[in-house]
Amino acid sequence: MHKSLFRFIEGCLYGYQENMALLEYKRNKLEVIASYDRPSSIIGDKVIKSPEYDNAIVNKIAAMNLLREEIVKLKYKTEPITAVLKYLNDDNAMRKILELRYFEKKSWSQVADELHMSMRHVFNKRRELVKLVGKFFYSRDEMEVAVRSAS
Repeated sequence: MHKSLFRFIEGCLYGYQENMALLEYKRNKLEVIASYDRPSSIIGDKVIKSPEYDNAIVNKIAAMNLLREEIVKLKYKTEPITAVLKYLNDDNAMRKILELRYFEKKSWSQVADELHMSMRHVFNKRRELVKLVGKFFYSRDEMEVAVRSAS
């Protein structure tokens, strides 16, 4: 695996919990903005729309589009990791490394001690973990394209 791709995936692992919280926040914010309906002035059977009303509609649409773009980016960074978490069972060494290092932010030596593994074995499992997550991010063809574009 190319170094830049390895770093990207590992960065996504480190940022997973924060990105999941941001994703939930942005989804809720989008829902609130979408449900907010500013009433227009109604006289008889005619709807009076002022330039302020039109600007509010344009601003609402722009805000919703921006939030949708941010949600897509966050989903891109989090969904493969969520899938890996579902794939790995609780007693899997790679899952434990993922939780201890990337979620609990423990040092590599603490991870090795807690799992009763040598540092070499922990780093081999780390490499396996990042490759596994990479498979969930990209198919084989997509990974080759990503490596070429990262070079």
